[in-house]
Amino acid sequence: MKSGNLLTLTLGALLLAGIPISSAAVTPNSNIRLPTDGGDEWPSPPWDCCDKLKQSPLRIWPPKYKCLDEVDHCAAACEDCKRADGGGYVCRDWYWGVNPGPKCTGGGGEEAVRSRPWKCCDDAVCTRSMPPTCSCQDKVRSCSGGCGKCVQVESQPPRFRCLDRYHGFPGPKCHNQPA
Repeated sequence: MKSGNLLTLTLGALLLAGIPISSAAVTPNSNIRLPTDGGDEWPSPPWDCCDKLKQSPLRIWPPKYKCLDEVDHCAAACEDCKRADGGGYVCRDWYWGVNPGPKCTGGGGEEAVRSRPWKCCDDAVCTRSMPPTCSCQDKVRSCSGGCGKCVQVESQPPRFRCLDRYHGFPGPKCHNQPA
């Protein structure tokens, strides 16, 4: 009986305050965006690739990143490019998103994407870090050319697994591609 009295008092207070009860339930101009509204892709980071990635100590989602790499010139998307002590430049922008991009292992971002040791992976095991470090547990007919350590895991028919680890997202799934 007490909950009925509380409901009556709440509705009475809304009416006395001049708030129509129907508008409390439905708001036509909501600023909440749903994934179906479009724009659900994350923006790209303001650098092509990064080896010295710093994550913000704040526990927020999505996380914030800053690239501390010293480069000859900042990427075009960088808004806060500062001259570093070593003579190069550092992009001081913070990137707020889920994928801060690949490492610069040996060159630009394009080359780092190609350095993934497998073409595709259905059974990826990744750390929870951002970006993650992944390994692929798929058993395949033969390892791709980018794999450094390929071991045979079954003999009849022969199946192999690439034991390399990759710092970045595991890439596309193979389920629609021949292994």
